[in-house]
Amino acid sequence: MRIEIDAKTLAAVAVAQSTESTRYYLCGVCFDGDDAVATDGHLLTVAVWINRDLAILDDDAAPIMPVSSKAITALKRRDATHAIFDGSTLSVYGATSDTVPLYLEPSTPIDGTFPDWRRVLPDVPDDATCSGMFGDALFARIAATAKILGAGKSLGVQFQGVDDSSAHRVRYYN
Repeated sequence: MRIEIDAKTLAAVAVAQSTESTRYYLCGVCFDGDDAVATDGHLLTVAVWINRDLAILDDDAAPIMPVSSKAITALKRRDATHAIFDGSTLSVYGATSDTVPLYLEPSTPIDGTFPDWRRVLPDVPDDATCSGMFGDALFARIAATAKILGAGKSLGVQFQGVDDSSAHRVRYYN
């Protein structure tokens, strides 16, 4: 298995992964088709991920790869460009070299099944907006994701939901 992904995209998605060992299958980023997704059961982050070179023996499998807090710090570095999972190691690379990584750590797939995350996404048109209710901790994580994706530039944030009490989709844009 080889998974290559943009460093900032992986860092932004990994912010939502769980750190709770009782739900170990949420303690990583799931690569499901063209999507990279992570959740802790409260915040779900999905990024469209260009499936450049992914070989999985079982077509039904969606690998769940853990991303440590040290790896997230490396991914957020200004010079980090992309990351590669090779099935046993996470390597973070920069613009200056594709052969010498900026950061390396052991990372083997989590043995488990990621939940059906598409089932909880709100079915709203792209132009639908409404208010949402977010606690401070959750809003801080949404802001952290925008900061990572913006890489120093301000991003707009749009909240979309069917109504004020439903799940909301958060879109980040330039």
